[in-house]
Amino acid sequence: MGHTFDWRHANFWRVTSANPLDTAGELIEYGDKFDIMGDVYNFHHFNPWYKVRAGWIPPESILTVSESGTYTIAALENPPMSGESVDQYSALRIRRDPDTE
Repeated sequence: MGHTFDWRHANFWRVTSANPLDTAGELIEYGDKFDIMGDVYNFHHFNPWYKVRAGWIPPESILTVSESGTYTIAALENPPMSGESVDQYSALRIRRDPDTE
């Protein structure tokens, strides 16, 4: 179904260091085992990035994280909250640098 939205496969960036953004990492196609676009046999949800693009998660249900901390997100099975009184977030948006979201 994801291909009908013109979505690509859910890949995985494998690193051998403690840095998840290590440029020496390796891109594994179909590597995201938590996304149906990465592993159709084990999981039956799209990742939040795809759900946001489809409009299935409203913008106010996404928490933008700007500092280190502990954050809790709602289970994928819970419907996303909307409006001004959101107290459970469906996804986190984390900036990896000042120029990239």
